[in-house]
Amino acid sequence: MSDAFYNGIAATASDLITRFGRDVTFVAKRTTEPASEPWKANTGGETTIALKGAFAPPNTVRQFGVTSLGLGTEFENMLQKSEQIIIVNSGDNDMRDYHVARDGGIDWGIIGIQQLKPGNVGILSFVLVRR
Repeated sequence: MSDAFYNGIAATASDLITRFGRDVTFVAKRTTEPASEPWKANTGGETTIALKGAFAPPNTVRQFGVTSLGLGTEFENMLQKSEQIIIVNSGDNDMRDYHVARDGGIDWGIIGIQQLKPGNVGILSFVLVRR
């Protein structure tokens, strides 16, 4: 199938997540050295992106027999170890760069990522998280 077909699916997925999801901020792993004065608050080096996400418990996905989806990080039994799955339309963002999902003041540690990306079109990312 062509990228044009998948672009339509991606647009529909993005619309649904935007309408029914909630705001989630993803925090990237720091690539700079720690501050020379760590006792001072320094969040200037923090890289974040804000996306809409729909939350689903992992057992909802397991009941359909799914153990992994598309491209992603590899963790043994990651669905069993996750507390929630955040479904986002990540677009061109490489979600492997992020280690925390911030949802309304709660920081979730990202333990795995699966990306549904047929061809060159990123449709959805499934971000497995745990507190």
